[in-house]
This record gives sequence, C-alpha cells and structure tokens, in this order.
Amino acid sequence: MLVLLLLALVSACSAVVSNHTTDIWLAELAPGTNPHLAAERLGMSYVGSLVGGRYHAFRQKLARQDSIYTGSIARMMSSDRLVTWYEHQVARQQVKKNMVPNTLGDRVDGYLRKRYGKRGMALVEERMARMHQARITSTNAFFPVDPLFYMQWHLKGTSPANVRASETWDRHESYRGNGFNIAIVDDGLDKTHPDIAPNFDPMMSWDFNGDQEHDPTPNNKDTHGTAAAGVAAADSNNVCGLGACPECKVSGLRLIAGPSSDYMEASALSYMTDMIGIFSNSWGPVDDGRTMAVPGRVTRDAIAHNVARGRRGRGTIYVWAAGNGGANADNGNYDGYANNRHVIAVGAVDYHGKKSYYSEPCACLTVSAPSSGTAGKGIVTTYFDTGMHPTCTDSFGGTSSAAPLVAGALGVLLGKFPDLTKRDIVMLLGRTSTITEETDADWTPRNAMGVRHNHKYGYGIVNMFELTREAVLWQRLPPQVTCTTGKRNVNYFMADASGEFTINMGLPSNIISCDNGSGGISVVESVELQLWVQHGSRGDLQVTLKDPARVASYMHVPHADRSSYPDEGWTYSSARHLGQNGKGVWTLSVGDATRNGISGRLLAFQLNVYGY
Repeated sequence: MLVLLLLALVSACSAVVSNHTTDIWLAELAPGTNPHLAAERLGMSYVGSLVGGRYHAFRQKLARQDSIYTGSIARMMSSDRLVTWYEHQVARQQVKKNMVPNTLGDRVDGYLRKRYGKRGMALVEERMARMHQARITSTNAFFPVDPLFYMQWHLKGTSPANVRASETWDRHESYRGNGFNIAIVDDGLDKTHPDIAPNFDPMMSWDFNGDQEHDPTPNNKDTHGTAAAGVAAADSNNVCGLGACPECKVSGLRLIAGPSSDYMEASALSYMTDMIGIFSNSWGPVDDGRTMAVPGRVTRDAIAHNVARGRRGRGTIYVWAAGNGGANADNGNYDGYANNRHVIAVGAVDYHGKKSYYSEPCACLTVSAPSSGTAGKGIVTTYFDTGMHPTCTDSFGGTSSAAPLVAGALGVLLGKFPDLTKRDIVMLLGRTSTITEETDADWTPRNAMGVRHNHKYGYGIVNMFELTREAVLWQRLPPQVTCTTGKRNVNYFMADASGEFTINMGLPSNIISCDNGSGGISVVESVELQLWVQHGSRGDLQVTLKDPARVASYMHVPHADRSSYPDEGWTYSSARHLGQNGKGVWTLSVGDATRNGISGRLLAFQLNVYGY
C-alpha cells in the first residue's frame, strides 16, 4: 500500500504548475473584418486563424509583458468596434496522467537474459522463430515476433481486462490499422525508436513547444509521449512489444513539454484534422481533488468544430485520459478536458479487471482500458533512458496508458471502417465493451440499445473483437437533435447541510425545447448540465441528474475541496444515459451536503440533451 501511495504522490506532483503571459493575443472579429488590416490598426502582426476563421491570433511587435504595454493593447482592442472578443494568452503547465515507469535497460535481449538466464532466453528465441515461420505461411493469422509480446497481457491472454487485440488482428490483415493516423499530443515523441520509426509520420508531426517544425523529438527527461505512442501504435518487429494498432501511422504533437496556452492547445488539437483521425491526450489539470479547470474558449470551440467537420466531414476523434486522482477523491467531471462531451474519456482497470486505485470515477466516463494497478503487471511499451538510448519498459501505467490503448483500438476500427463518426463510435463502445465486476451496484440495467454504464468503468473495458464485429453491419446514426431548457434562473438559497433542492423537467414540454420541434429525443446520446452557483466551499455540493427511467448521474459529489465554485459556472457532461429514452421527466437535485457553517445559492441551470 505504501508503494501505491508513493506512486500516486509522484504522479500528482510530476509537474509543477507555472503560468506566464505570452506575446500572443486571440480575438474574435466582426463578420467581414480583414484580420490583416485589424493587425495593422492594432499595431500587431497577424499570426493566423482558428476554428474555421472564427478566431484570429495576433502577436505583439514587442516582447514586453509589462502592464503599461499590454494594458495599451487591451485598451485598443476593447475600444475597437470590430473586435467582439479578445484575450491575452497565458500559458500554464499541464500534468501528465502517468505513473513513473522503470526502464528495462538499453537492450531488450540483455533484459531477457538477465531475467530468464541462458536457457530461458533460448526458449524465447525458439518461440520467436516458430511465430515468425507461422507468420510468413499464414494468410490471416497474425503472429507477432516482438520479444516482449508474451508480457503484453493487456492485448491477449487470460487477464479478464485484455482488450482482445490479438483475436482482432487474426481476423484479417485489414484489422491492423491500414495506415490510419493517430496523433500523440504530449511532451514529444522519439521518432528514431526502432519500434516507432517504421510507423512514424513526420508530416503529421509538429513541435508546438520549440522550433515550430515537423520534429517532435523530446528532451532526455520527457519519455511520456514516446511511451504513450508505443501503447497505441508500436510496430510489430523484433523490438519490445507492439501497439494495439501495429499498422497505424503515428505522429507526435509536442505540446506539454512546457506551459501551453489556449492558442497553443487549440492549434495542436486542430493540426491537420483532415489527415489525422485520432488525437490521443494523456494530460490535463492536476488531479488533486481540489482543482476545477477548463480548456480555454478557443480550444473548447476547436474541439467541437473538429468533431463536427474534421476528417473530411466524418469528424475528428479525441481520446482523453480521465485522470489519476482517485486516491484524492478527484472526479473526471471536475476536469474540463475529460468532462467535455465531445471527447472519449478513458479510465483504467488493473490486471484483474477492477478499477485501478487511481482511476477517477465520473458520469462523463466513456470506457475503460487495462493499465497499471496490480503489482508487477504494468504495460510494456517503448521508452528511452536519460542518454536518449531507445529501450522498453514493462511498468508504464495510469490513465496515460489507458487512453492511447483506446486510441489504438479505435485506429484499428477506423482503419477498417473509416466512415464511422464519433457518435457511431460511442454507440458501438456502449454496445460492445466488456462488463467487469458485474456485481457492482452502480451498473445501470441494460437498456433497449444494449448499453450499461458504471461511474467507475464507463461502458466497460474496450473489446476490440466485438467492437469491430459490430461495426461490420453498422448503420450510421440519424442526424442529431438537441433539446435544451435554456438558461433558467432559480436563485435558491442552499442553507448549510440543508439537503437537496429538486427540479422536475418534462421532455418535451414548455420547459425543454427541441430543434426538431416537439418530437423530443427517443434515444439519448449525451447530456450536459450547466450550473451557476455561489458557494464558498464547492466540495460541499451534491448534484444529481436523473433521466425518465431514473438512471442517475452523480455530476458532483461531496469531497474535501474548500475552494469557491467557479464564478463563470461549470458545465458537467454525462455519458451515463446513452441509449435511454429521453422522453419524460428529468429530475435535477442540487444541495449542500456538508455541515461546516458555509451556505450557498443555486443561481441558475441549463440542461442540454443530445440524441435522436
């Protein structure tokens, strides 16, 4: 237990949060405004546009950050009638969602000889030779010759958590990636690693932290992105192990090697979205149970825009680690990245298929994947030592490892079935993921769409074999419908430890309006709940949303966070109602559940239900 706690502490403290202002300003201009002329008028240089031209980036002509100079720019922008919104960019350090792995040394065979001796190594080599011979004489079956493949319990074997990758690859050679591109948004990528180099795509890579070129090479301490890339798409060869999508292309977007701003994050997550299909993200705010942080305005809009229009209209896929703050009573719904309804939030299970002790439960959790959590059962992947010598590790973990594993699984899916949208993928995950710890009381009953959900596991453990089998005859979902209450002012006083205030909302009704008229939603896909609250101790709050079938999403639960509720409000998302019938009465309950002398006020709420 002491070792686990120390690992959690190391993970939580793996990055020191530091903020600094940059020389970049983002602005939204009135329709028809020429951004180049606007830059001249503001005394700045034009950098480029984001989100289909909705936002524009400008650079100060002087690198000064003193209040006199930046204040003069702010005054010019606020007084310019053609500038409808602006923001001076501040960079903040994001946190990696990993446990610290151990290297296996700079030679794989040296590690094997040390661990298994001369006789054991001979047996390994004999098995590799048999696998290689079978590989070249079989038309469909896939026989990896990677020396550490036998240790990759998360891809095949007897672990109840394995994602059934090996069975999927054996179906046909077209179930191994077909060159589908996965971008690892992280601290860099060792493009020369022999398990990465065959699949590395330089033109889809970029360094947003340094030289602004197609080279995401990390420094000698930033191993995280290389390890994540190996989990997703390490090549099948005679080095280390292999990734879930061994024939996917992999690119590196170096972003979190230093502090990142809204402009940098939006730019990275919008990079070549017609070519890159999946962005794997194993980073975000610190998982200390006391932080509620969101992406910037432009990053949020960029994600929504790209999910709708990226990948040549089929939609970009964002996979996000849900967080490692389980031991700190943290919750993915307090992380504005994983909590975004447009992303696929991923939790972690251990070798036995149980929630890893660090994995965060949340209503927004989409799916889980195997990772660390059981002693001696980490994840084999690519790595390098401080001398930048390529090597391997067998102890990568955290939701940092679970997320790229799901990204690799989806790479196999989309490599074979490229026309699937993000909406299709989520429904497929809901119908095919493996239910684990079935006696856990939080599992919802299987609904008419075949979906169950658990705050600790999402829809279950990703199952590549069933996922790709279900996709064979899949019909794309109908156009999405949105039903919303709009912002409803409440102004309800929440006395200290006073219990919950309940609001009932019918759908359809005069409270909830839908953009398909009064038809409502027969099949729910996702739900958003926006709250505006005044409270000096947000950890006191209990927020629960129930659908017409009484399935409950626990959006905010009491925990030891004594900070004030965000002034700008908070948007919670839930994946828990996928496949439910949205017609009927939805119930929102909000209350102060902790007696500590601090009261608050529910100012307003807005419920958005998405489906068809």
